[in-house]
Amino acid sequence: MLSCLKDVLWNQLPIAKNQEKCTTKDVIFAHHGDAGHWQLWNKVMDGYMKPMKAMDKLNAEAEQASASASQKRSTGTVTETETETDQHRGVQCSVWEVGANVAAADSRHLMKMYGHCRYHAFEPVSLFSKKLKEIWKSESRMKVHEYGIGEDDTVIRVTEDALQGESTFLADGQGGDIEIKIKTFEHALAKSDGIPSLLHINCEGCEWDFLPGAKKHGLLDKVSVIQIGWHSYGKIGLGARAWQLCEIRNMLAETHTMTWGLAFGWDRWELKDGA
Repeated sequence: MLSCLKDVLWNQLPIAKNQEKCTTKDVIFAHHGDAGHWQLWNKVMDGYMKPMKAMDKLNAEAEQASASASQKRSTGTVTETETETDQHRGVQCSVWEVGANVAAADSRHLMKMYGHCRYHAFEPVSLFSKKLKEIWKSESRMKVHEYGIGEDDTVIRVTEDALQGESTFLADGQGGDIEIKIKTFEHALAKSDGIPSLLHINCEGCEWDFLPGAKKHGLLDKVSVIQIGWHSYGKIGLGARAWQLCEIRNMLAETHTMTWGLAFGWDRWELKDGA
């Protein structure tokens, strides 16, 4: 834990320094780019969408299953329903994008690499999820879920102003007219294809509650790849968030290996052999 904290606080935080190039804001703590840490940020973003061996394998297996199902369908050996069931029985290849915003742009990119997987976009903000459904309405591989995921069914109320900008930390919301619906992990699993192969989290601050809750409910232990975008520190503050980040990394290290990561940037975790 202490080694993680030391690494995060001394090496990974985007501390703005006057002598650094690209520093444009008079702040102590900022986005890595605003703080002039372009090398750190670009390095981690370079790997952010690179191929993943585990997903390559699962996608290939799903492709084979799809070809087998098509052959059975053409010969009339099974019904359409039976073929669809057989196609996905024992072949788990699904992607969850948690925090899909208005376009689920990351899923679009991933779909080019893993075209035989099924996709699930989770977005609790109705203003955003309506746009999502319209954008993806003709794509059969994608299912849009109009809710966030948490331990309990609940509703958070925020103002429209709170939804402006790239980073929206809903837990700091002070109430408003817009409802943010949260459904349980059990509900999300039942309404998707079960535990996903790739869990891609970019939910503007929900990761702090989502990841410990997902671990508690057994969602994380069999996920092949977990990608996390770390966001707003909220009202808790920097020190507490750094401690919490290290706690979550230690938790993930029980079953996964961090192949690369940047505190308050992005992490990628891959399932250990035999886990």
